[in-house]
Formats: sequence, C-alpha cells, structure tokens
Amino acid sequence: MCNVYFRYRSKKDIGKLDVRFRYEEINYEKQTTTPIIVSRKNWNQKKQRVRTSSKFVYPVENTNIAKLKKAIYDKFNTTISLNEGFHDNWLSDIVEDIFKRPEHEKKNVDRKRIYYVDFAKYWLKHHAKNHVGRNGKLMSKANLEKYIDFIDKLEKKTPNIDYENLKIKDMGNAFVVKFVKELFKKYAAKSISLDYTYLRFFLSRAVEDNIEVDKSYLKKVAIEDKKETVIMPYLTSEEVETIYRLEIEDKELSRFKTAFVIGLVTGLRVSDVTGYHKRINEETGEKEYSLENRHIEGNHIRYKPLKTRGAKGGIEVSIPIHPFLKEILEEHNGLPDRSVKYLLKFNNAVKTIIEMAGITRIVKTSQKKFLKDGIFEVPIYKEATSHIMRQSAATNLFGKVPKSAIMAMMGWTNEDQMLEYIKLSGIERVKGIKELYDNGNESVENLKRSA
Repeated sequence: MCNVYFRYRSKKDIGKLDVRFRYEEINYEKQTTTPIIVSRKNWNQKKQRVRTSSKFVYPVENTNIAKLKKAIYDKFNTTISLNEGFHDNWLSDIVEDIFKRPEHEKKNVDRKRIYYVDFAKYWLKHHAKNHVGRNGKLMSKANLEKYIDFIDKLEKKTPNIDYENLKIKDMGNAFVVKFVKELFKKYAAKSISLDYTYLRFFLSRAVEDNIEVDKSYLKKVAIEDKKETVIMPYLTSEEVETIYRLEIEDKELSRFKTAFVIGLVTGLRVSDVTGYHKRINEETGEKEYSLENRHIEGNHIRYKPLKTRGAKGGIEVSIPIHPFLKEILEEHNGLPDRSVKYLLKFNNAVKTIIEMAGITRIVKTSQKKFLKDGIFEVPIYKEATSHIMRQSAATNLFGKVPKSAIMAMMGWTNEDQMLEYIKLSGIERVKGIKELYDNGNESVENLKRSA
C-alpha cells in the first residue's frame, strides 16, 4: 500500500503545503514542499483540504491538491508496472512536473539525478574507473577519454538541443531520433553511430543507479548515411603512364616511384611489391620474401602473395607482364631494388610522386579533416596511399577483360571481393552500354555478347 498525505508545517499564518509519500512494502518515504499556498486558519488537516464558506465555491487550492494527489498515484502505478524503482527525487520530480516550479525554487534539487549532462559528468568522475564492461574488463583510459569528449562536445555537435535542462526521464525513443537527425546535419553515419552508442551508454548507467529513465530509448534507431556516397580514388591508365614517364632525380624517391608503378600495373599489395613486410613460414621456419626474379616465368608472374600464405597451400596468382613492367625489367636486368623499411614513408612518397606528376584532380573523401566529420573535397594526392595501387589496377581492367581474368590476377575467389576494389561511379560503369548505343549496336544479342 502507498499513502499520500498533505501537511501545513509553516509557522506563519500563510505558507506552502508539504506533501509526503510512503510506500510501506519497501519502507520508502519521501517528503517535499509544494507551491500550493494556503492559510493556517482555512487548512483542514483531517479532511486534507481548504475550508470553504460556500458550497458553490471550490477553492483553486483544493483543485491543485486533487491534481497532485492523482498524479502521484498514477506515477506510482506506472513505476510498479514498469519496475522502474523509486529514487531520491521521485516525489519532487512529480511536483515539479505538475507545477513547473520557477528556477529560484530549484536550488536544492540534486541535478545529477535529474539532468543528463550532470549525471554523465558525475558518473565519469566517480564511477567510470570501477565500471566493468561486457568484456569483463575495467574501462580503459582511452575509452574514458572518448566518453568525456562526447559529453564535452554535445552542445557543439547539436546546438539545437538544450542540454542544460535535458532531463533523463525525457530521453526516450523520440528524443534519440531527434538527436540522430540533428547529427545528420553535420556528420557521417559512422560518426553518428558512435555518438548514438555513447548517448545510450549513460542512460543505461542511469538505469543501474535507479534513476527514472524512459526505457523506450532502448528501441533501436536506424542510422543510414543519406549523404553523398564517397568512392575511394584510383589512378586512370593515362595517369599511371604519366607517373611512369616522370623523371625524378632523388634516388630514394625514384626507387619508390618504380615500386609504385609495379604495384599500379600488377595489382600486388605493397607488402609484395616493396618487401617492407617479412614473415616466417610456420611450417619451415624460414623467412618468406616478397616478389623476386624467380617468380617471373616468361611473360607472366607466378606468385603467392604474402597475405594469402597463411591459408592452406596459399593462393597463387598469375599476372601478365605489363609493357611498363617489361621495360623496367629490361632496364635493370630483372627486378630493381624496391625495399621500403617503413610503410608510412612509402605512403608519403606516393603522395609526393602523384603531386609531382601534376595529377591534382579533386576527389571526395569522408576522412576526418580539421577535427570535423563529413565529406570533403581534396586533391587526389592528399587522399592517396599505397592501397591506390590495387584499386587502380583492378578498376582500369574492369569492363575490358572478363571478370574471371581480373579475379585470377588479383587472387580473389568471388565477385564480391572484386567489386569492393572497383572504384567506378555508376555513370562510369554503364559507359560501355552508352558506347554501344552511340554506335547503333543496340540489340539484346549484341549486349549479351559484350557482357
């Protein structure tokens, strides 16, 4: 059983009523002051109402008392049915909601049990270091810094939300949806997914602390990036030739350029082209090296890429020797020195080489720039890394030779792997069909034969 009881405790002739709530089953009892003002002489303690001199007049104070009493019982039933628990501010929250108390009456409110940001900051300061995650480990310093950063940047990321007065109990599914929509005005889906997770993390901690929470926040919100799709850059066949013809005086950079060209025309990974990565064969215990002269057989390269050698037997690729590679082999009487000690150094060299070749066309990137998320336009050389070699080789062959030939050359076992590397836009992919139409070759049979 629960009980709601009003009392006049003021020593003055006119004062505010107090309300007391008691839930005997769990021995929970709270009392708080209401904004209902009555006079001592008109207050009937036994009947729990203000006396009236006329049966036709019903004092507004009695209306407010009845309104508050009903709200308390309704909230009690909801709390029990949803098993939400009774916290320290359970009663005072109801009074505040009913009467919308002005700011000067909220001085003694425990904000950390009501407002989201106050609770999050308190939790990070006092409880984070002892929090055990799903992996059974304490929160790392790196993760702690991520959560602190999330709270610190909330207002900056979503300025249209009033976080100072955002109550935990108001953060149900409707609020979460609003939060995600606000983020989509500035940020990409990947960044939003992280903030969405962080937001719900603190609500879950509030539940653990028996704070009233609208549990509809648990309903998942679909986060789909509606912004423009970003296609990772690749170098066209013409641009590859420009780089190949580029003369570089610096010996180290020239050596890097040769390795870069070999990767662009073979589609081999940087670990295979440069040998920066050595691994030990688990069966023989011997070092395994990258591409060497012994892998060249006539007009082909027969080679098991380092990345695939962990698989049983490895995956052997057969790569026809490109005219540029043939000239390199003839000039150096075999494969030249392409050694790279640090991958970062090679990636920086790739950017420099592309810029020196005058290839400065603008591409879109979703990488974080200037501490902001979003989609940005940058010169291609700023976005390029060693991975552009494999992307360029596959993309430049797509539509010109059978898919099976590209897969055999690149070491892919299915088309899905191949399509991840093909960096053509939708318009570029259907260019061949347009050319057929332009040539008057529109029949279905011709299209089938061209596929």
